[in-house]
Amino acid sequence: MSLIRDKGLQPERTSMSWLRTQLVLFCVGLIYIRGTVEFAPLVWIGLTAMVFASVSTLYNKIRFTRQFFDRMAVSHDEARVKVALSAVILLLSGSYLLFIWHQFLF
Repeated sequence: MSLIRDKGLQPERTSMSWLRTQLVLFCVGLIYIRGTVEFAPLVWIGLTAMVFASVSTLYNKIRFTRQFFDRMAVSHDEARVKVALSAVILLLSGSYLLFIWHQFLF
């Protein structure tokens, strides 16, 4: 039994997952800025998340409006973008953990 490849929907699903990630990053950035004004590092981290969400929107506009082919591989630039996204998410979660730890200790 051979599998039938879905040529049309995979890029759309990937684009939608990127959009959800961008919305979450932007909203978390807003929450960091609005809710933690007294803790300046989180404000800067929130701004970083919002800027990264905005820049990745432009990247996705370019990336997911191209024609896709069956055997398109992930390029080195795309891998770097995914590593940068992971780093921003790690920065957000680690900084929030430090903020909560700081709130409980002081």
